[in-house]
Amino acid sequence: MEVYVRRIEITNSGDSHYVLFMVWLILRRRLSRNPALREPAHVYDLCPLSHPSHTARSLNSSRAWTCRGLSVRDDPIVSVVLGTYNRLPFLKTTIKSVRHEVASISHEITVVDGGSTDGTLPWLVTQKDITAIVQHNHGTWRGRAVERRSWGHFMNLGFKCAQGKFILMISDDCLLVPDSIANGVRQFETMLAAGRKVGAVAFYWRNWPEQEDYWVGLTLGDKMFVNHGLFLRSAVANVGWIEEDIYHFYHADGDLCLKLWEAGWEVVDCPDAFVEHCLYTSPETREIGVSTQPADWQAYLKRWSGVFYDPNTHNIGGWLHRSFQDAHDTVKNFPRRSLLILATRKAKAFLIVAARKATHSIRQALQPRLN
Repeated sequence: MEVYVRRIEITNSGDSHYVLFMVWLILRRRLSRNPALREPAHVYDLCPLSHPSHTARSLNSSRAWTCRGLSVRDDPIVSVVLGTYNRLPFLKTTIKSVRHEVASISHEITVVDGGSTDGTLPWLVTQKDITAIVQHNHGTWRGRAVERRSWGHFMNLGFKCAQGKFILMISDDCLLVPDSIANGVRQFETMLAAGRKVGAVAFYWRNWPEQEDYWVGLTLGDKMFVNHGLFLRSAVANVGWIEEDIYHFYHADGDLCLKLWEAGWEVVDCPDAFVEHCLYTSPETREIGVSTQPADWQAYLKRWSGVFYDPNTHNIGGWLHRSFQDAHDTVKNFPRRSLLILATRKAKAFLIVAARKATHSIRQALQPRLN
């Protein structure tokens, strides 16, 4: 039998005795309830060790402790963090894509839900490889509207819970092209090993089906930023996490990357990592975000004016494009709903063009009579 526990960091030596006592108490209760485990080989006692690995440690003491019979799991390499709200069909395909990509990588998956009412929460509860965080951000409670929190607030819930060396940030309406995470981690590790102070690696992405090429963004001061990609967790913590109070929905990702640049970290692109982003998801959810964009943009310019943004040159950045043919045709895995919306929009566009042509032909036919 193996019992796994998370690594525990103790803030002071006095707390270590309390934490270890609680671990012992829980194990004792479980052993007493299960006679099959009451064997000499499964007796647990607390003992000091000199080796710092596999331990619950006091940060103020060199003494290290462990529980005999307990194995401490190493922290994951990648923590996948994404937010969601009422997009269950897309969330399922995104999670399926993530699971395929991290199958051979030590990882964890965290989903922050904004209080979905479409069945997302019951589904998340049954997914045993997902840590689900519910942050009700919509509707009413006790007769009052729920206080709306920012994108930065609910993403920080996931970022701060992450235990991986790297945090992968993607949206719940995205699919990863095969091998993208592995390629991104490999490049990240190579650059860090070479001594470069890299804080984030941007993945190329596109808005499907409107765009042919993929791109990564350059923000204020022509500094690269991450829409979808990897962050070094320690670097994000070093700059104070994602801004929660200045922006409602947009530009907090660019702001985070500018904080990294300001602190001396680099943000680079990975030429072998690609993300498919579906434009046709839930229009009502997208409209909520779009409505705040102008105010968020002005706040963004004001915050970084004189630092990375020059009002005289208006150096707001741009996009770096990259052509890529996805041999896996990843977009075929988007939910049928998106394909139906796409077909409907194409049909509507076709009818509009046909109606215009018919109107033009009728006018031309009637012109001689009107003259």
